[in-house]
Amino acid sequence: MKILKHFVIVLTDTCTIDNAIYVINTSISGFIYKVEVYKDEVLVNAVKIDCITEYKQKINPDFFLNQYQQAHKKMRQQYCHIAKADTSNTEFSFEKKDTHMLKKSVASIIILGVLTYVFITQILIYTDVYINMFFSQKADKLAYLEKVEEKTHKLEKACMLLAKKEKSIATVHECQIWCDKRIIAKEQCDLFLAYFYVKPHNVQMDEDKNTTNKLYRLSPEQDIIELQVSKIFKLNVYNESNHPISVVLKDIILDNSNNEEIVQFKEAKTSFMLAQKEEKSFSIYLEPSYYKQFPSTKYSGYLLFDVSYKNKIVASIKKAFYFVVQ
Repeated sequence: MKILKHFVIVLTDTCTIDNAIYVINTSISGFIYKVEVYKDEVLVNAVKIDCITEYKQKINPDFFLNQYQQAHKKMRQQYCHIAKADTSNTEFSFEKKDTHMLKKSVASIIILGVLTYVFITQILIYTDVYINMFFSQKADKLAYLEKVEEKTHKLEKACMLLAKKEKSIATVHECQIWCDKRIIAKEQCDLFLAYFYVKPHNVQMDEDKNTTNKLYRLSPEQDIIELQVSKIFKLNVYNESNHPISVVLKDIILDNSNNEEIVQFKEAKTSFMLAQKEEKSFSIYLEPSYYKQFPSTKYSGYLLFDVSYKNKIVASIKKAFYFVVQ
């Protein structure tokens, strides 16, 4: 399987140092992360790490999350916390020095306390370590996961595994209940619920005929679309078949540049499930911070999508695009 080259920005920090504006962006693709630093909209530093190659071990999401968060934090400390030289009179009395040290100690204790509180309330309580430690029974664990699903999406992942017929803590009935109660978002339920209802004898795919035009319809229909930095372009896909299909972004190709991450999808939504006769849209735009770094010229490329039925790719979508940097 080809690794998706598309990067999605997950962390951003902005600060002003010596009248210069610094923007720090961290983006991810698979288990690869990039941290880029812009000074007054000019790229001044960047690091790109492939965790699988770098650590030569099986990478799990929690480990990967920690790695790119630490890398982002390190770059933020380097550029947004620059220590300035003290030009004031250095001939302090011992009393002033002691007071200064006491204030620093109190401040350090307060900061440590705040960081500990944030770690416990915003990170630790959502980890597998915490959940497995305090909720040993399945019923208790699921009840807790229902409360924190918005933060962890662990129930959604469990249902996705079930749809793929892999080992999961969830059952079909539980997934249906979570979707009915909106514990799992509807758009995510669309990605797996259809698989629970599909009956193999309902649809017979004719592999000897080209059925691509019967599976879906795109709008707008023009051969090449224009992307702009100032507006979102909606690529609509309508399911014309008599069974559910999934549409997943496979790749973004930019002909005259290697920085295809300039093309972004709103809220990083690069896939969806379509029920019979249902229509949904991809919201596509040009990332402004990347756009400002591109030389002025016309760029072209194309988007590749896989269309699947019952976990089998049955068609492909190729949509050409162009944009102009002025």
